Amino acid sequence: MHHQLKERLFGGVVIVALAIVFIPMLFDQSIPKEVSPYSSLPEAPDWSEENDITVPEHWIASEQESQDKDKTVIYNLAKNRIRTTDLNEQPQNNVPASPTHEAAKQKIEPEAVIRKVWAIQLASFNEADNAEDLAQELRMNGYPAYTTKAKQADKETMRVMVGPEIDKREAQNLKSVLKTRFNLEGIVVPYDPVSG
Repeated sequence: MHHQLKERLFGGVVIVALAIVFIPMLFDQSIPKEVSPYSSLPEAPDWSEENDITVPEHWIASEQESQDKDKTVIYNLAKNRIRTTDLNEQPQNNVPASPTHEAAKQKIEPEAVIRKVWAIQLASFNEADNAEDLAQELRMNGYPAYTTKAKQADKETMRVMVGPEIDKREAQNLKSVLKTRFNLEGIVVPYDPVSG
């Protein structure tokens, strides 16, 4: 009987603790405020009416005053003279340009740098469909493949190319990757942008 009393007391304590936690949550829900569908902002002013404002004559700047605003006063400390300059006037350079300045002003165009670009020729086909199938398979695997036409011994063949690569070493590396992945022995050739 002693054991049964302990279980009942423990169960009662658990129920009281849960009641202490959850009952305030049930009755303490705050009631949401009703939101007014109308804004508390004041109405926008009506700009359709024209407002006539009377301005005194002395507030309006004369044409002479506006021209004077376009001039700035420069005080020359060396000669203690005041000189008025028009802001719209371009400055005059009295110093003749030296030959080095004229040479520096000439536009120097960089020499055209011609670099060889490389591609890998993987295969040649008599049938254009076979070449396109291989090129499509290579493209699906993420390689920049394309086909070109070439004439060999009075017949036209289709070459499958991958590239271009700027560095020949990169082209060699790509060739070895293609050999291991697709079992195709290719050759590194200069890239021809006209045919590719």
